[in-house]
Amino acid sequence: MTESPTPRPRVLWVDIVRAVSAFGVVFTHVTMNIVYYWDKKPLVRGDEIWWTTGVFYAFLARSALGLFFMISGYLLLPTLADTFTFLKKRLWKLLLPLAFWGTFYYFWRGQVPEEPVKALKFILVSLLAGNVEFHLWFLYAFVGVYLFVPILSIFIRHAKESDIWYYAAIWFLVGPIFTQIFWRTEIYIALAQLGYFSGYTGFFLLGYLLGRRDLDRRWTLASWLLIPLWAAAETFAMRGEVRATKFMDDQWFEVLTVHVAPYTVVWFIALKGLGQRVQARLAERSRAPAVWEAMSRASLGVILVHIFILDIMYKGFGGLHLAPSDFHPALSVPIVSVVCYLISFALVYVIQRIPLAKHIVAS
Repeated sequence: MTESPTPRPRVLWVDIVRAVSAFGVVFTHVTMNIVYYWDKKPLVRGDEIWWTTGVFYAFLARSALGLFFMISGYLLLPTLADTFTFLKKRLWKLLLPLAFWGTFYYFWRGQVPEEPVKALKFILVSLLAGNVEFHLWFLYAFVGVYLFVPILSIFIRHAKESDIWYYAAIWFLVGPIFTQIFWRTEIYIALAQLGYFSGYTGFFLLGYLLGRRDLDRRWTLASWLLIPLWAAAETFAMRGEVRATKFMDDQWFEVLTVHVAPYTVVWFIALKGLGQRVQARLAERSRAPAVWEAMSRASLGVILVHIFILDIMYKGFGGLHLAPSDFHPALSVPIVSVVCYLISFALVYVIQRIPLAKHIVAS
């Protein structure tokens, strides 16, 4: 999903970012099993610490999909392929998995009509309308960004770096900041038609800019120190608001907000710096790069299948049952996330080695 259209040597930190972002998606969805039941005391055993722990973990990992967009921007911008070649290759890697897994989850949820013609119509209309399993929304977002990549590439090849930073700054103003103002005040700001700066394009550009910049070790250290502090501050603020209003707003976890977008950049810097240091210290024959590469190539597939795996884990199979509400989330969330990730990775790893099936989990 994030390969370059021209051959590149593999870079360890890139594989680390992709693999961690996929795990972060799994981790986020496990935390939400606690977070979205903030007012259901039976789930949290009447202990507010349960819910607060889940919220902290949710903020800690909420940048996962933003990292996917950033690393894609680093790898794809600027594309050297002509527009038709680029779109043919990239859209195929999105649309085929979308069609397959969108349809799979319709059947898994028992939503498909029994009559064949009605079933086909339901599937086609639902896929076109974006009425798919909740975690597949990002595929539609990627399609939109991919359609814009050839134009962005022309801009990048002829622009100064300051011009690209200008675009990213306007994107942050129009997206996260304006959204925050509207969220808090219900004042809609419409100074101009600024649709050119909306969506996830800014993450692509930030990935391109920061991926190519050599950052001092102090940036990496500062980022790793800031990550838990940021998550803790967000947790404290959200907990206070929920206590006061008796309502939990989803905006706290939206990717295109001031809560998550800058935090995504911090994670990107931290993981890039860590990956570079790890690569510099690896022994010549270390197998670590091959492991990270395998995890990286499976990242899209893991995101696609993990909800199916979580469903089975939560419902139980063969007498086994594992869910984040089974015991304290300080331990249950990481354990459930790791188990789900490993099972998802194993499944994707097998699918990738089946000639025809491998296209539904494009690497």
